[in-house]
Amino acid sequence: MLPATLILSSYVLALLPRTLSQPLSPRSCPAPVQACKTPPGPLISSWLSAWHSSNGTSLASLFSATSSSSYTDHAFGASFDGTAGVEQWVTITTTAMSNVSGTLISSDISPSCMSLGTRQGQGRGEEEEEMMTIILFDWYFSAHIKGAPNGFNVSATTTLVVDREGKIVRDDDVYSHREVLEQSGLPADWVPGAGSGAGASA
Repeated sequence: MLPATLILSSYVLALLPRTLSQPLSPRSCPAPVQACKTPPGPLISSWLSAWHSSNGTSLASLFSATSSSSYTDHAFGASFDGTAGVEQWVTITTTAMSNVSGTLISSDISPSCMSLGTRQGQGRGEEEEEMMTIILFDWYFSAHIKGAPNGFNVSATTTLVVDREGKIVRDDDVYSHREVLEQSGLPADWVPGAGSGAGASA
């Protein structure tokens, strides 16, 4: 079986930011962490802390405000665009769930530096490469869906595509929707709003 990080890397490359034109083949970089001003460790910590404190403004501040940034939760099939969308996602989540928290399991401490496409050079007319960094980390997502008999604690994997300024342009969270419902004591056909509040997650 292929490692989860490899599978997710391939998946994210298939979902390149829509603002980039003519995607190029990924290329290795001599010093991958240098593609971002913010090293992966502090960025991951800030991401987890924002969810733990249910602070939508703090989480949104980690995202790029100048590009079409997005946040997608694949378990619940929800996707939001822009920093306002990120804040809205936190509000939806914390309205539907209590005690939302995340605990880091492991992370890719040497993220790949990749050229994901080109953009128009500022003031010069020529195209320049748009360098992005992909950061992967595994964590435990814990919360209690309001109205559910039990809380849940499931493993999750998050993929962040980060620009050269250290801002997130794409966030993809992957975990098991089935495990969330089973641990919560909810039926397999339960949907948000079906008597236990609207569920969402980080």
